[in-house]
Amino acid sequence: MQKAAPLSVGSSISNGPSLVYNVGQSVIGKASNGMAKKGILYLVSNSSTPSVTLSSSDSDNIISNSEVVTITATFSESMTPTPTISLSGIISNALMTATSSASIWTYAWTVSSSVSSTTVTVAGFDLAGNAYAGTESITFTIDNTAPTIINTDSSDDDDYVKGGATVQLSVTFSEAVITPTITIGSDVSNASMTVSASTNSTTWYYDWAVPTGVDGTYVATVSTTDLIGNAYSGTDSVTLTVDNTDPEISSVSINDDNDTITLTFTEPTFIADATSNSYTTTDTTYYLSVNQSGGTATITVDQIRYDSTTDDRVYYLDITVNGTSDGSEQISIAPFSASRFKDRVGNFAATSQTSNTVTLSNTAPQISATSITSDNATVTLQFSESVYRNGSAALTIADFSLVTTGGTAVLTSAAPVSISVSNTLVELGIVFSTPANGLETLTITPA
Repeated sequence: MQKAAPLSVGSSISNGPSLVYNVGQSVIGKASNGMAKKGILYLVSNSSTPSVTLSSSDSDNIISNSEVVTITATFSESMTPTPTISLSGIISNALMTATSSASIWTYAWTVSSSVSSTTVTVAGFDLAGNAYAGTESITFTIDNTAPTIINTDSSDDDDYVKGGATVQLSVTFSEAVITPTITIGSDVSNASMTVSASTNSTTWYYDWAVPTGVDGTYVATVSTTDLIGNAYSGTDSVTLTVDNTDPEISSVSINDDNDTITLTFTEPTFIADATSNSYTTTDTTYYLSVNQSGGTATITVDQIRYDSTTDDRVYYLDITVNGTSDGSEQISIAPFSASRFKDRVGNFAATSQTSNTVTLSNTAPQISATSITSDNATVTLQFSESVYRNGSAALTIADFSLVTTGGTAVLTSAAPVSISVSNTLVELGIVFSTPANGLETLTITPA
């Protein structure tokens, strides 16, 4: 027990609402034996410093702008009005608010700051003037940043999918988020996603059962907030194409030389057992059924070629025409079985097709034989088919030119002097101004 030095004899102190004593004043009381006893009043001093416990109304001390957070300082004893509070980078020595207890003080903080974190400390004096000298603090994380998506993925390689399949869609956020919801076109609306284990709530996934019986494009999007309530506002998405339709032959064409047929499908289509993107096979009957009707010529399919890196819808059939085509040969082509050609999701082309026929090109007529009369006056040309001028008009002498080489004969004109046509036979009249000696070669060329 110590005497209080700051008070001198004659100073007054209170001991309740009705008793006031002077320091050094004689005080008379009764001893245990009933006799009066006199003593001197001394003041006892307090030299211990107060301690404090800090708490807040926020459960995890992660906050964002516009929140109101109440910070409470609970001291170990009554404090002199008024303790102050400081938030690093925000405020210094702001007055706290009293409560019904002189040892408990509060501060209501409306969060509005650009800093990402702040540390709270307090200061104050107890009733004896001892200053709080501890290091108790609370650190708040101020999160005003909305989460972003750093990765989206699907379990399908190219996002072309077939009905009945299950595709896992996953998304990774820049920070932990509450359970996201996913919308997939018209098929899924705001379904809850599942958190991936050991990702601290940053990666989530959804297993999508791909619908059957419909084709179309489905766009998957997500929505969520971070743990403090900042909403994701990005536009990231995954686009999936649902294909439940078998590939079909859309067209068949042939080149003018009648040696290549081009087979085109409605969508990217692949030989089912091909092991590379570029493929050539001579086993044509294993893959294709080729039939023909009409005309005079027949065809043989020598090989099938395709290169999906160039055009993944097109196949080339190298063919040989046997005989001379008259242009009426109709060729029909279809898969040999419903397991030979498939699209990228596994739908197979059927053996029944509609746009799968082509007619051989009517090849240019050929001179198959020539002869000349003994008097060298008429040349007969045998053509492979009937011939016309410009497709339908009758031939004239202007449609042929004549040239002689060697010998002594000289033509009077570079064109025939007459012409006669009968189906595939053409007779040309010629005249020499100098007789032939038998060493001449006469060349006749269609103009």
